[in-house]
Amino acid sequence: MKKLLCIIMIMLLSLTMVACDSTSDKDKVIEDSNGVDNNDNNDNNNNTGDTDNTDEDGEENTSDTGTDNSQNETVDNSDLTADELFKQASEYYRELVNFRMEQKIYSCIINYSDLTAEPVIYPTLNKVSSLVYNNPFSFVSNVNYNYFDGKDNNSLDGIVSNNIVIEQYGELIEGREIKIYENFSKVWNNITVSQEEFVKNDNIGSKYIMNYGYYFRNGEVVESNDVKNNEIIVANYDLTDEFAIQLFMNYGFQNFVKSNNSDELKAEILAAMKDSKLTVYFDKNSHKILSMKIKNPSMISHLRQIVAVNHIEELSEETYVQLLESFGKLEIYSEITFLEENVEKEFEIPKEALK
Repeated sequence: MKKLLCIIMIMLLSLTMVACDSTSDKDKVIEDSNGVDNNDNNDNNNNTGDTDNTDEDGEENTSDTGTDNSQNETVDNSDLTADELFKQASEYYRELVNFRMEQKIYSCIINYSDLTAEPVIYPTLNKVSSLVYNNPFSFVSNVNYNYFDGKDNNSLDGIVSNNIVIEQYGELIEGREIKIYENFSKVWNNITVSQEEFVKNDNIGSKYIMNYGYYFRNGEVVESNDVKNNEIIVANYDLTDEFAIQLFMNYGFQNFVKSNNSDELKAEILAAMKDSKLTVYFDKNSHKILSMKIKNPSMISHLRQIVAVNHIEELSEETYVQLLESFGKLEIYSEITFLEENVEKEFEIPKEALK
């Protein structure tokens, strides 16, 4: 019997963007894979192209503390459009020596019980804290994955361990590939991937800034009840079709789409992602992004329909009620917070990883 239909992807390739000295190559990868489903984001893609020209001089600045990055410059972003805000932030983060960020990915595991063969939902939290370096691109990240089943055990029916901790280091090699070193349970492994594969499996979020036109469109500055002062500007963005499909697959829910035809499959996933939005909180008086959030309310409705409602006659009354209650409490979203900038810490891969 199939025990597990869906496990959220634990990111073994968890970071993003390309180094300043290879930006144009990176965006060629993005542009080559773009354009099939993204008919509405041409304006944003033009913005992405603008940002690609900012860091092509190849000058080394790894010892710089950022005094030439206009970090202390006070600006007024009140009159900027949502796309202009994103473009400005993209240019700003490209010019930093490094920046620290944290992403929290809230999702779920849907497991089928050995005893009843009925589904049970366990909320999950995947937390990734990273320090991203520019010029050349490299990163250090710590991944912590947890699920919540109300018990004090260390694994879910032997399927997936709880409280997984992974230490990662990554660097750009030969201008076109990313080499990732990973420490899990005191065992080091490494893998080399193309930039395109790295971006598609990335869950950390800095790619969203650097190549925002590939991922988002139809930006709009909005009023928000989340903002209690006038120092923050909030903007919402739609997900491009291609990224919406990619994000759905990255969450690990591909087993919950039933279409065999590729066009029908695409339509079903887009229906499940129709209300997904990116919300960005911009600092009104600088070029910084404070935080970003991608919410997916339609995805929860889709899963509830597939897992519970469509099988109401097959499920026990108790299970059906529990499922509806679980889906009512469930949240599936990603939240990214930007922390320190230009941290005085050199990038160094541990000697144990290089053996």
